[in-house]
Amino acid sequence: MLLKWLFGMGNKNEIQSMLNKGAKVIDVRSTEEFRGGADPSSINIPLHIIPLKIEEIKSWNLPIILVCASG
Repeated sequence: MLLKWLFGMGNKNEIQSMLNKGAKVIDVRSTEEFRGGADPSSINIPLHIIPLKIEEIKSWNLPIILVCASG
């Protein structure tokens, strides 16, 4: 489902490879947009919050896929 949702947003093989390596998917849309429909495996961290969470995100030591409304 995630790849279908991401269709056209980058190389599908690269995205699948990242997911196979345990990538975390961060949806950077607003909380309201996220509640309106999102992939169940994604985490909502609105874009303006990312700088506050950067150390936490880096500590995951995993590939990160960012998803937004505009691609």
